[in-house]
Amino acid sequence: MAEPILDATLAGFTSNSYVTLPFADAYFADTLDAREWLSFGREDRARALISATRKIDEEFRYYGQPYDTVTPQALKFPRDGDYDAKGSVRVPGGIQYATCELALHLLREQKMPDLVDRERMQEQGVRKFLADGVSEQYRNGVWDNFPRRVKKLLRPFIDTGGRTVVE
Repeated sequence: MAEPILDATLAGFTSNSYVTLPFADAYFADTLDAREWLSFGREDRARALISATRKIDEEFRYYGQPYDTVTPQALKFPRDGDYDAKGSVRVPGGIQYATCELALHLLREQKMPDLVDRERMQEQGVRKFLADGVSEQYRNGVWDNFPRRVKKLLRPFIDTGGRTVVE
């Protein structure tokens, strides 16, 4: 299988990731997750970043409008108002970090899948599950399918329409 083409062009028409592979490698470099992140092959890491970006884009409605409304940008970020201190447009750090964290989570899930596919069960409307004396209850929505760290990073950008997001 060919290595995926990871396109992290800012507000690009064909962009498919919020971060480059070198960015993600640098993000994890000084963390306890560095060795695990690099243990996955280059192709798998690239695919995970693309998948994480797609999942972040598909699951939520975000504050503001896309930055480039003339040439439709492929991804939801950057948004209008996403500028750094020098006035240059950027993807917010929280979105980039959430992409990295979710990519690692997806790789871990692939390596050691749960015996119970919680996400699929929730998509099918299951609200309560009992197996071998262990009970789980799910709330409505996709929020439960994201790791705690990713939720924390995404929360400031999500337009809840005035509703409170409960963790």
